[in-house]
Amino acid sequence: ADAVAGADAVAQADSPLDAYVPPLPEPEPEPIRPPDGINPFVDTAEDDLSTFGLDVDSGSFDLAAAAIESGRFPQADQVRVEEFVNAQDYGYDADASETFTVSTDLAPSPFTSDPDNALLRIGLSTPQVDERGPASLVFVVDTSGSMADHLPLVQDALRTLAVELEPGDDVAIVTYSTGARAVLDATDASNRASILEGISSLQIGGSTNLEAGLDLGYQIARGLAGDDRTTRVILTSDGIANVGNTSPERILDTAQQAASEGIELVTVGFGLDGFNDPLMEQLADQGDGFYAYVDSLQEADTLFRTDLVATQPAIAREARAQVVFDRDQVVAYRLLGYENRDIADEDFRNDDIDAGELVAGHTVTALYELQLAGRNTGNPLATVQLRWLDPADGAARERAHDVTAANITRDWRDAPVSFRLAATVGAWAEYLRNSPYAPRDGRLLRDEVEELRRAFNTPEVDRLMELVTNSV
Repeated sequence: ADAVAGADAVAQADSPLDAYVPPLPEPEPEPIRPPDGINPFVDTAEDDLSTFGLDVDSGSFDLAAAAIESGRFPQADQVRVEEFVNAQDYGYDADASETFTVSTDLAPSPFTSDPDNALLRIGLSTPQVDERGPASLVFVVDTSGSMADHLPLVQDALRTLAVELEPGDDVAIVTYSTGARAVLDATDASNRASILEGISSLQIGGSTNLEAGLDLGYQIARGLAGDDRTTRVILTSDGIANVGNTSPERILDTAQQAASEGIELVTVGFGLDGFNDPLMEQLADQGDGFYAYVDSLQEADTLFRTDLVATQPAIAREARAQVVFDRDQVVAYRLLGYENRDIADEDFRNDDIDAGELVAGHTVTALYELQLAGRNTGNPLATVQLRWLDPADGAARERAHDVTAANITRDWRDAPVSFRLAATVGAWAEYLRNSPYAPRDGRLLRDEVEELRRAFNTPEVDRLMELVTNSV
């Protein structure tokens, strides 16, 4: 009997059902944890507000383009997604009666980190002013040894500008190397011969005392500033500072103080080797101006003939945006770029917090990737709130714009081509930046840009096609 019982026990143990061991549950995938400096997804249950300054340059895009066109790969830490996106023209309309015209689009994108996510584009535009007032421009030109290869391009750019300025505009030129000196005192643009002579007199030599150059430039600008004039200091440099007070904090404080007095700082970068991109970008940011990078006569011509000569008046100071997401419809969001323009949500109405300065004719684009809940409550999906100070009277102004179901396009191919351009450029920037949210297959980027090139048929998108093809 014992033998039989033992045999039965063995038979039971050998039964497939008894031997079955249920598999362990699949481990939950680790959430993406972006490296420092890249915005992560934010759960709206924890924070449904996203706040940032409307201060956007194009220098990062231009610097990356110069690197690619010279056969190099851009440095990931010099890629700022918002600057890539804002380097493109999306053809936004601007209502002449409004400080800001707001447009929004929402559509699926092949570049989102999850195929079920959607991409939100927020486009802001300001009206162009047909006639500008007089301008005082003080050029601070780096003539140290590291600029030897670039000074001829700087001089050509300055000559372009001298031809375009109008009587009543003032021009002064400061040069700096080991020290700083005024090459050209404030001169009316009608005296073109003197201005051209000052430009031709620039010579290379010495170390780089950036602080001395800016101090002298601001000193001259303060003497030219007036209520009816746009006053700008324009720094042309590779951003290197190796003598004098080289502390970035001290130099940035100088720019910030001058900006509080109404003197804008525009930084124009030249050169690739050793170029100090962070300093040039932050100087323009603290100086309430903009940052551009120049690597060719064509780029210099566009910048100096158009952006600097036009000298559109400021239309909004300390401008910022706050996007309020509906928690019932948006599970999580992430803002593409704008990391160093972040503003604490509680400081949205604190006008002492530095934000952005926009001139007439300026546009700003922001992209958000959204995890949607898949239901429509009938309420706005999000509300874009804008706040700025009116330069005319210093008073704070606000306006709001709702993102509703009417803004949603269900299919990527049906989305406006300008939306697809912004999405593609943003994805390409994330690819170059080594973002964990970037598309892994560069062919997807190349194929999309090829379609956009045919749709736009412009030199700008043709160039974009070449840049993407040579970098992914």
